[in-house]
Amino acid sequence: SHFVDIGAGESKPCLHLAASHHVASITGYEISGELWVHSLRTLAQLLQTDHGHHFSHTFLAHANVAHAETLRHATHVFSFDEGFPYHTLEQMGKIYNNSPHLYAIIAYHHPEIYGITEQYDLVGTIPTNKTIGRQMRTRQAYVMIRKITPAAPPRHTQFTLPTPTNLKYHPVNEVPEILYRKGRPTMYKST
Repeated sequence: SHFVDIGAGESKPCLHLAASHHVASITGYEISGELWVHSLRTLAQLLQTDHGHHFSHTFLAHANVAHAETLRHATHVFSFDEGFPYHTLEQMGKIYNNSPHLYAIIAYHHPEIYGITEQYDLVGTIPTNKTIGRQMRTRQAYVMIRKITPAAPPRHTQFTLPTPTNLKYHPVNEVPEILYRKGRPTMYKST
């Protein structure tokens, strides 16, 4: 399976999944440059450990996924989409519907908000606690499953990320050296 985390933040779900499960690929998308840089540093440290091989199939992208048309080979999506504007949620629904291999979605809005009720069934909710700033919030995560099981992505196919022009990729086999301009990450290069 191919796992995608939208709104990955510090990429904790991606890194936990990589450490404990056998997944073909794990991709985390984060729009905040600061959180993305933090996740890259964490991934770089994990790659240097004795268990670094567990993270070799993890990709972290600084990206606005709403510019994509599809998540191509993604089979499972987790999206911490609290705070996403309504038009972005609608666009995410279009992306989910256009993703040919996507089977399961866990997100923080009801499927009607995304406009995906024709293709996905709501099969349950999960109460979750999330600390935002100094506040603990309890939210419902919605579990959605595609009504018709999609075909599996091709085996041994390189998992490709959507390519809007604003994406920056972290090739996991290269430890990034973050370059700064005025305290903000501007690009990376391999060391």
